[in-house]
Amino acid sequence: MQTLTATAALAALLALTPALAQQPPAGAMKLSEIIAKLEAANYVVTEVEFEVDEWEIEAYKGEEEVEFEVDPMTGEWEVDD
Repeated sequence: MQTLTATAALAALLALTPALAQQPPAGAMKLSEIIAKLEAANYVVTEVEFEVDEWEIEAYKGEEEVEFEVDPMTGEWEVDD
């Protein structure tokens, strides 16, 4: 019985995981628009994650890897040192 209860609890937790993931705020720019701006500046985007109210984006420009913090509302970015 304990195994069944633990399994049910785990299933419930996994079902809630997407709801707990951070998401951009309402009215944010589309991610595709933000990526298009970076690509227009000759960056190749390799990884994207939304965390703590900003997009964290890894990209390359030539051989140089760059990490950006991007405002989801404006699409403005700064390099994350």
